[in-house]
Amino acid sequence: SSEVDDKTAWELYLPPFQAAVDAGVGAFMCSYNRVDGTDSCSNPKYLDILHNKMGFKGFVQSDWWATHSMSNAAGLDQEMPGIGSGDSGAVPDHAEYFDALELNEKSAVDISTKRILAVMYRMNLPETTKCTPPNCKDYFLTDVSTPEHVSLARSSAAKSVVLLRNEGDILPLSATSIKSIAIIGYASNASAFDPNGLGQGQGAWHTGDYYAGGGSGHVAAAPLATVSALAGLSRRGAAPG
Repeated sequence: SSEVDDKTAWELYLPPFQAAVDAGVGAFMCSYNRVDGTDSCSNPKYLDILHNKMGFKGFVQSDWWATHSMSNAAGLDQEMPGIGSGDSGAVPDHAEYFDALELNEKSAVDISTKRILAVMYRMNLPETTKCTPPNCKDYFLTDVSTPEHVSLARSSAAKSVVLLRNEGDILPLSATSIKSIAIIGYASNASAFDPNGLGQGQGAWHTGDYYAGGGSGHVAAAPLATVSALAGLSRRGAAPG
């Protein structure tokens, strides 16, 4: 469990959430960890802060199987992966709580329904949704990268580099002062992971890489578009100037 006092929470941990709310985010996902001894998806204190003190107008969805009790009245609006996933009972930690028998507080159900529908219509999802599961595979596997995306990714990566100390004014590198550079570690030349690629597990969606992490948020990078640290530095070292 993460134990945090109110002052520290508001000064350090809650500002990014407040910034997301202020930017108009439509949904948050609560995770598996506990905060002050209470599961985050059942934590009335922090769910109340989100819904009522921060001015959040969207809904809260649990991470997959992160719900451990009937938490609708506490502020959780949607349990995932939902009722009838097939795991309840087969896996003890995957019990399901948001069923017709448990959702007995009508006012809480009404509030959650309004929150979810409000976001759907604010985002105009009825008119803009590109596909309906399970008929989304081709859409999800489409390469939507553009030169603008590549430029933004490169710029963001460059700006994220932090120079701690420039001893001896070694930077910027110069061909007159530097003859060789040691590039150390597997991460410097790692391949991008594609869960649909041959020889990579065929569907091992949880496997990550150094470029996009892992799990359901993983984005498969195009192999030819991925530039490792070794390749990038080698290419620049071979260039004139």
